[in-house]
Amino acid sequence: MGYSAEVTLNSVTTATKGGPPIDIKPESGTFVILEITYVGKKGKYPVNPMYWHLITPDGKDIDQIKGNAMLASPADDLEAGDVEAGKTLKGRVALDAKLDPGTKIVVTDVLDKPIGEWVL
Repeated sequence: MGYSAEVTLNSVTTATKGGPPIDIKPESGTFVILEITYVGKKGKYPVNPMYWHLITPDGKDIDQIKGNAMLASPADDLEAGDVEAGKTLKGRVALDAKLDPGTKIVVTDVLDKPIGEWVL
């Protein structure tokens, strides 16, 4: 592989409405907001908010396309692109889901293979 990065899930918070200018409500009643940092280690590491998923305790996979997540407009959205070696990229991803005990946050690679997991 010609690229690598250190990926950190800095925080997980919730909100009951989106940010300006849309201020939309989540279909699930809650937006889960992930704050993420990528530090490039080698080559150009691909970054995309679509690589982030929430897996509910009953196994339901929720990505940014589900519900109103794409319209949540969290400040500092994570943008798709590459992080180069020695550079840092930070951003937020919103997911339209309830945050229940046992929920997992999963990050995948470009082929949708899980490469990291955090149990909440």
